[in-house]
Amino acid sequence: MANEDNKILQTFLDYYLRIGATEIALFVDRAEDGMPVSLEHFNAQQRDRILLTYCDDGYWRAVGTPRPTMLEDRQRAVFNAYFKQCKQDWLLVCDADEFLVSPEPLAEVLEHVPDDVASVTFPPIEAIWGPGDDIDKAYGNSWFRAPFSDAATWAREGRSLYGLERLVMSRRGTLGHDDGKSMTRTNGAATRLDLHWAVAGRTQVSVPSAQCGAPLASVRLVHFDAIDFARWRKKFRRRGGWRGANGGRGSRRRIRQRRIANFANWLGPNAGRIVFRRFYCLTERQLALLHKHGLLHQVQVFGAGRSRQD
Repeated sequence: MANEDNKILQTFLDYYLRIGATEIALFVDRAEDGMPVSLEHFNAQQRDRILLTYCDDGYWRAVGTPRPTMLEDRQRAVFNAYFKQCKQDWLLVCDADEFLVSPEPLAEVLEHVPDDVASVTFPPIEAIWGPGDDIDKAYGNSWFRAPFSDAATWAREGRSLYGLERLVMSRRGTLGHDDGKSMTRTNGAATRLDLHWAVAGRTQVSVPSAQCGAPLASVRLVHFDAIDFARWRKKFRRRGGWRGANGGRGSRRRIRQRRIANFANWLGPNAGRIVFRRFYCLTERQLALLHKHGLLHQVQVFGAGRSRQD
């Protein structure tokens, strides 16, 4: 489910078509603007694999509920409505700024999931900019950071790594989420999808991919919490001004991030750039410290990924 511009959505669709998705169900969460994505870029066979749904009032009437005010509630409603009708063996729920990267074709990787595992969660790595990277170029970063393995290590190392920036970061040292996203069997034990994992009744059934052994342990969820500076400004402005939220609950750290980002951007683009760089641009020293902890990655996203057909 996405509220993005045409170029970003086309990048998303291009990527998942190329790595072999049988079907991409893209739900457009922009009730006032109509479809923001053009499919003219794709051939007829590719268009047949794309299911575009405009989440207008008619869609919510068909679902049987008024349009939820909170973004998270809209996401859960959409995910589970589609989960009930999905005819594919596996369903990945992710955002338009998230890309599963695998050294092997995903269809082959999933064959290694034990039969008794209903859902697999892939760990995230977050886009960061190093020296010389262009913050005005979409996906222009050279590096990705993984969250610390546990909160205790992050609490011990966060001050020397990020200083005051750590106060707006997650419990394990990223600006986005630490939880990753899950791929779930449609005919397995899972009865419902949440934002990051699947549940059966009240029990979470998603298993970390590392517990499933190779080759699943090599798959990562690349997350562009910021795609570029301009898109970052728009993202936080849409979530509400520095005094209030708009359309999403948000964690305390997201509320702090939003207030700082929007106040800086209100002061002007130069102030906004300073905050962006403090959040997402790392020095050589910071990169070296991440590398020391095994948390620094270089991943070729848009030149990577192969389908079984390739």
